[in-house]
Amino acid sequence: MAFENVFVVCCIVLCLWSPTFSMPTTCRMLGHLTQIHKQQLIDLGGNFPEQCKKENVAIAVPLDAYEITGDSKIEDIKMTVYEALNHVNIIFLSGQKPATWNKTNLDIFHNILHRQIQRVKQCVQVGDGEPQGSHLVLKAYFEKLENILKDKGTGVASATYRFCAWEIVRKEAVNSLTQVQLLMDKAEIH
Repeated sequence: MAFENVFVVCCIVLCLWSPTFSMPTTCRMLGHLTQIHKQQLIDLGGNFPEQCKKENVAIAVPLDAYEITGDSKIEDIKMTVYEALNHVNIIFLSGQKPATWNKTNLDIFHNILHRQIQRVKQCVQVGDGEPQGSHLVLKAYFEKLENILKDKGTGVASATYRFCAWEIVRKEAVNSLTQVQLLMDKAEIH
C-alpha cells in the first residue's frame, strides 16, 4: 500500500514538472508564404479589369497599422500579421467569387493562407477582447472592404458590380499582403 502511495505521488510530481522539462516551441510564421499567396491572388484575375475602372474606389491601406516604432513589441507585430491574414481569409471565404477567376489558384490561395494563419496563431495569444490601436484600424479597413462586397452586390446590374467589387477587394488584399510582408521583413520575423 505504501508503495502505491509513493508511486502516485511520484507520478503527480512528474506531471507537474513535465512542462519544465519540455522542449521550447519554435515559432515559425512562414513569412515566405505571404509572397506565394499574394502571387496567387494576382494570378486569379491578372491586371485590374478595364470594365471596373469606373467602379474602382480608393481605400487607403492603413500604413500606420503596419509601422514599427521604437515602442513596438514583437508580440504586437505578430498579432498585426495574424489579424491582417485572418481578415483577408475571412473576406475570401465569403460570397460567390467571379467565374472568371482561376479556381485552382483560388484553392491554392486558400490552402496556403490557412496554413500560414495556423502557424502564426501558434506565435500569438489570440484573445476575445476588443481590438485596440493598430488592430482597430485594421478591423475598420477590412470592414470597408466587406462593405464594398455588400454594396456592389446589389442593384440592377449586380453581376457586373459584384465582379468589380471582388476585383477591388482582390486589389486591396494584394496591397495588404504587401504591407504584411514588409512588416515581417522589417521586424525580421519569419
